[in-house]
Amino acid sequence: APRVLYGVEMLYGSETNVLNSGEVDLDQRHLDMLDYAIAGIHPHCYKVTDAATNTKDVIGCMQANKKVRFISHPDDDRIPMDYEMLVKGARDSGIALEVNNSSLVEPVFRVNSRENYRTMLELCEKYRVPVIVNSDAHDPSAVGRVNLALDMIKEYGFDEGLILNTDEQKLMEFLMRK
Repeated sequence: APRVLYGVEMLYGSETNVLNSGEVDLDQRHLDMLDYAIAGIHPHCYKVTDAATNTKDVIGCMQANKKVRFISHPDDDRIPMDYEMLVKGARDSGIALEVNNSSLVEPVFRVNSRENYRTMLELCEKYRVPVIVNSDAHDPSAVGRVNLALDMIKEYGFDEGLILNTDEQKLMEFLMRK
């Protein structure tokens, strides 16, 4: 695919599934074609267990593949996480965590996401782990909508300097590391 399309520099990525082994479900040949991957646990292809095991698999995924640059929506009590372990793993692996607007849209289909984000964001500040804020739109009409996520971040007083996608250069420098 072209790197510049209609005067816009293109980045190519994919959301991938974390598997119980800590691997992702996209083969290396296709991962190599991408600029980045965002990996997350989705119950339809992951046997959810306890917080320690789920977190260990996500951290294994961070460590195993250089294309994984982000962890998607680690915010749902149906997929429990050890947030201290997750944030430290992200720090040690040079990975950013996602704050997902779709997790906050009413009716909320994820359990306890707002409170889990509070915990995660406090730890991200403590350990200086960057985040990415996005819509995670499941419908074209929601692409680019991040108002709920940004309102929550402001309410929590989160250090906005840790948000990667507020500045193109900061995001590009992050993507080129690892």
